[in-house]
Amino acid sequence: MLTICLLAAAIVIVSPFYNNPKPIDEILLQQNVCEGFIDSAPTSDSKGIVKFTVKLQGCKKDDILKPISGRAQLTVNALQFPYTYGDIIRFRTHLHVPHDFNNPGSFKFERLCRSRGVDLLGYIDDPGWITKVGVASGHPIRMLIEGWRQKIAASLDSISNEELRASALALTIGDGAKISEDVRDDFRRSGLAHILVISGLNVAFVAIAAFFLLKWMMLLIPNLALKINIFKPAAILTIAAVWLYAYITGAEVSVVRAAIMSTVFLVSIAIDRRQDTFTSLAVAALIILVNSPLAIYDLSFQLSFVAVIAIAILYPRILKTLGTKHRSKCWRYFLETLAASIAATIGVAPLLSYYFHNSSFVGIIANIIAVPWAGFILTPFSFLVELIAIISPALAGYPAIAFGYLIKPLMIAAHLAASISRPLTVSFTLPLLSVVAIYMLIALALARKRLRYARLAMAATLIIFIGAIAHQHEWFNSRLKVAFLDVGQGSCAVVRFPDGTSAIIDGGGFKKSDFDLGKSVIAPYLWYKGISKIDYLILTHPHPDHFKGLGFIAEEFGPKELFWNGVTPDEEDLEEWNQFLGRIKAASVPMAVMKDNANFQVLNPPQNIPNYWNVNSTSLALKTSYGNISFLFTGDIEAPAEEEILRTGAAKLGATVMQIPHHGSATSSTAEFLNAVRPEYAVIQLGKDNGYGFPNRNVLERLNEVRAKIFRTDQDGAVEFETDGTNIFVE
Repeated sequence: MLTICLLAAAIVIVSPFYNNPKPIDEILLQQNVCEGFIDSAPTSDSKGIVKFTVKLQGCKKDDILKPISGRAQLTVNALQFPYTYGDIIRFRTHLHVPHDFNNPGSFKFERLCRSRGVDLLGYIDDPGWITKVGVASGHPIRMLIEGWRQKIAASLDSISNEELRASALALTIGDGAKISEDVRDDFRRSGLAHILVISGLNVAFVAIAAFFLLKWMMLLIPNLALKINIFKPAAILTIAAVWLYAYITGAEVSVVRAAIMSTVFLVSIAIDRRQDTFTSLAVAALIILVNSPLAIYDLSFQLSFVAVIAIAILYPRILKTLGTKHRSKCWRYFLETLAASIAATIGVAPLLSYYFHNSSFVGIIANIIAVPWAGFILTPFSFLVELIAIISPALAGYPAIAFGYLIKPLMIAAHLAASISRPLTVSFTLPLLSVVAIYMLIALALARKRLRYARLAMAATLIIFIGAIAHQHEWFNSRLKVAFLDVGQGSCAVVRFPDGTSAIIDGGGFKKSDFDLGKSVIAPYLWYKGISKIDYLILTHPHPDHFKGLGFIAEEFGPKELFWNGVTPDEEDLEEWNQFLGRIKAASVPMAVMKDNANFQVLNPPQNIPNYWNVNSTSLALKTSYGNISFLFTGDIEAPAEEEILRTGAAKLGATVMQIPHHGSATSSTAEFLNAVRPEYAVIQLGKDNGYGFPNRNVLERLNEVRAKIFRTDQDGAVEFETDGTNIFVE
């Protein structure tokens, strides 16, 4: 009953915060010179991208620094960054409110920022736009810990291998910025990505190791165990060790939550109260949610609690199945570790599939092997290196080298598991209802001997599980489906034909940015819809906001061919274009100039492209039809191309749904062209708060004149159409 009451209190605490973001002073969004002190240790990757948060103190308005509050996460392009925690800086940037890509299955980035206390984001291209204007007093303990973190990082310089050193930084002070994409992909594909991040699991292992080490040391003191209950001082000292580890590793939100959870358990030992796992968990949840209400939506929070619950419920049963009686002490220890790993893996697997969009048999096996190694070997050893480095970075050099060697087997295992994972990985997103159904099935299976109709309930739950997947993944739907995705300032459309063929037209992307829109935005949508294979990629023209997102799709979804307009990009885009071509070649996807086929009519470009046309006007303009319903895709064509299409193909221009050219630019969507198409629905793909003034007011007026119903991805998110050839449905 106490557990239920505590959880009910937690829900009451959280509910008011779900859709109530912190109000932001308009000056933050209008001005670009602000001041504040750095309140997180800056992290830097191998490409010189530095990230940190600033607690704002003021922003300029009319050359007067107006007092302001809030926290901003800044990204700086700087190979050398001389600023650190506590420095007061003045910087120039355009701050903006975090926002999501609003597509089904998309990651809730805005909510993540809010849960971590980040109100605004900003990018600084030139480090010269930052000036140090003072030093904040800061918290003395935090200042001390930041000094320790620098000593630990210095001790790891003794590891000569760059990849091992980068991983060591991630596993000691939580700085994973320097880990290469190849290593990240190995850990992601093998299902071991969580090991490279210091999380609640690490805190739990430190707590276990510290508690038993302290208890063993006290047993060495003659007669101490006869005079006092050594469990109590061991628990109190372990609490100190846990919080020291939490702050040394960067005090990430997930780590602090785990430290709170561990503290609740250890306090129950220190005050000699009977431990009730579920009540202790509820107390920990309540403490965490009082401090950070949105934490309940954070993956690390959910994984931490589900893993502990799974271990509490499943561990004794798995251990009994494995059979530890009449085993040697060493063998029994191994089986106990294995049982805990299996229990935790079973518990978190549905959530991992829901959030990371794939389920891998290799990942389950890899976790059962790697988690004990990372937990019982690497985590305690990393804490030892940290403690020695605090005393003397030079003295910690040799232990740091040994730590690097201990990391190597983990990296080898991740690489081997990743190399064989593809054929054994099912890439799709479990519907939330199916995730709930899995946990219900586990609960019913465990309680089947005590429930009268357990088997009937399990059968009904299994039907719900399969039905939810069939509904979300549209197993029994043979209509034409077209989705215009929200990819920010860019274009992307996913087309699925009644015969099962699929195509993606453009892939969005951000110029001079490492953000992989295909990986982070388009692929999650495809997995959410149960799409693991794309037949064709179509690139309307070689501009970064159309081609960059297609690289990952080519690598992961096995398209047969990439069709494009055959036009060379502008010189300023050549570097990124060549990088894109390298990815397409590595993925063994042939390229061909687009021509009419069974699914698409090509309306643009003409065979002889006029010399005065820019790259936008050379965009592919495509039309596809199903029964009486048709869709017109226009890329970034401008007025000259529209005139040419009217001259040569006006008879086949009419369309039910039209993608508005060039994101609603004033250079496109002439009155003559819109009158020829006369779409019922017009979709404008553009970025929220874009700096181009899109969509142009005159374009919107012309669309209203032809009575088109307008959808905008910056306001409406993804726009999905479905048709049986006669009727059309919009969501």
